[in-house]
Amino acid sequence: TGPFDYRAAKPKRDMANRIKMRFVAADREYQLADGPVLDRTDLRSADGELLDGTIDLPFTMDTGAVTRAQRLQKAFLANSRLGRQISCRCDVVLLAEIEDELVGSYLNVDSELFAQANGLYQCTQWGFADNFSSIDIVLVEGAPSIETDWNGPTDEKPFTLASLDVS
Repeated sequence: TGPFDYRAAKPKRDMANRIKMRFVAADREYQLADGPVLDRTDLRSADGELLDGTIDLPFTMDTGAVTRAQRLQKAFLANSRLGRQISCRCDVVLLAEIEDELVGSYLNVDSELFAQANGLYQCTQWGFADNFSSIDIVLVEGAPSIETDWNGPTDEKPFTLASLDVS
């Protein structure tokens, strides 16, 4: 019902092809320690350069930290590759059409006028427009399968903390 802004790709500064982890190591007196690294050489060659990302997990310190860190790495990397975004004004009827909260919901965009924008998007924010008969929404390209796309036996890589050099 109003303006439509479309971003076709994520800025390079927000993309990653190698993710480093830092988490709290109980056996290191609860200091942050470097964790596993997820390096996708196929994405690096496609990007033409190394795009590093780091995830700090300051509150992860139990025995499942490494598994949890690797699962988060995989999801973070997959999300960093999705870059399309839409900001638009929609009819307030959209609020009645959804079954749950709008923020966090996935919406399918299907437009003949903007066919390059068609796809599945997650709503990240919304608010009423000035006249309260329409809403402004921000949609970011998403895939609900990213959250559940983890297969422990194949995705989890062995990891041990490097020994401390206290000399």
